Amino acid sequence: MRQMRRIRLLLLLSVVCLTASGQSVRAQPRDLTAQEAYRIGLAPARKAGLDQLILLTSVDRAVETRDTITLGANGKREVWNLVFGHRGSQRILIVNIKNGGVASARESRDFVRDDEFIQASELVVDSPYLYEQAVKLRLRPGQSFARGYHYIVRREWQTVFFTVVGYDERQRMKKLHFDARTGKWIGITSRS
Repeated sequence: MRQMRRIRLLLLLSVVCLTASGQSVRAQPRDLTAQEAYRIGLAPARKAGLDQLILLTSVDRAVETRDTITLGANGKREVWNLVFGHRGSQRILIVNIKNGGVASARESRDFVRDDEFIQASELVVDSPYLYEQAVKLRLRPGQSFARGYHYIVRREWQTVFFTVVGYDERQRMKKLHFDARTGKWIGITSRS
């Protein structure tokens, strides 16, 4: 059930991202940290009455023109997707941030458990700090799928994880998981 819900949520995020990829918010690319993207996405979420974060993730642009080594470097990305909700509601708001502004905000219906919501006070560290930590742990930028470094914030098992996605020296995808409050390294998952 939880896996199916994640698949539905990822499909919705993909549709929002693809729909927004043709829209131009600003002429020049503007990279944002995770905290900056959260603050920008919070405005339409509050307007919709769905102001509690469920998921925050960086995404690739539909057509990437920049060097993949610099994507996500210094903890910043140009495109972010955020999912907001509200306890007791079966509505979610998917917000796509591009070039420093809201490219789209779409409401959908989905069941969200109370233990999935992330309070603003739980998101203390920001992506530039975690980028530095990931580089120290020898994480490298992705070259094809998940180009550059990517960032994900979500709650699992009562912990808010701030994940940095990249590759190891043998080009295997790695996810470094940190505590979103303290920045302490929690663990690593990898794909063979």
